[in-house]
Amino acid sequence: MKKFIALFLVALMALAIPAMAETFTHPETGEEVTLVSGKALVYDDIAYTEIDPEKTPLAGNLDMVWALYNVSEQHEQEIADGTLASVEIVNLDKVLRPDFLADVQLLPLKEQAMVLLCALGYDAEVLSSGIQLSDDAKALIQEMKDDPTCANQTEARKLFPLTQTTEDGYVVPYFAVTLKLTDTQGAVSYERFGFGKVQGRWVLLRMAASIG
Repeated sequence: MKKFIALFLVALMALAIPAMAETFTHPETGEEVTLVSGKALVYDDIAYTEIDPEKTPLAGNLDMVWALYNVSEQHEQEIADGTLASVEIVNLDKVLRPDFLADVQLLPLKEQAMVLLCALGYDAEVLSSGIQLSDDAKALIQEMKDDPTCANQTEARKLFPLTQTTEDGYVVPYFAVTLKLTDTQGAVSYERFGFGKVQGRWVLLRMAASIG
């Protein structure tokens, strides 16, 4: 876990945010971003530096479901260890109906992430992953299936847009999930995880950590 954090910190310390910036369409993801002096990418007014998933502990299993589950579990342990105060899934609150969200937020972070994937239409991937979900998580996922009003699909498409990226010369579907981390001193940072469908399988293709 410390190794995971260190990999992020090394990348962050390697960059400083310069003054010059240019807004453009990201050539890999199709997202509207801002390039800061050729190094940092800005999403939603937050500057990030990209990190190769293959050079992190997540490299052992880049499957979309497992990658998001494992990084969420790591952050849960960091909260338990006193390294972090809290971790939230950005825009989860805008996708789920308030009363349903309240129930989802009672789950561990890793299961909240699984509910989000199901809300975005990746329930088949979650349920076939082999991850052992709690009875509460299973019940909430089933409730979402039975009651479409639990998740606002219009907001989901807007906040977690399905774009495209290029991988090994092929254009593949792509979307990203962002986590907001608050440490015990109140400092906030963000992590972005970009997933692409490669040869019929959703995998972690891109990672980025906020700067500053």
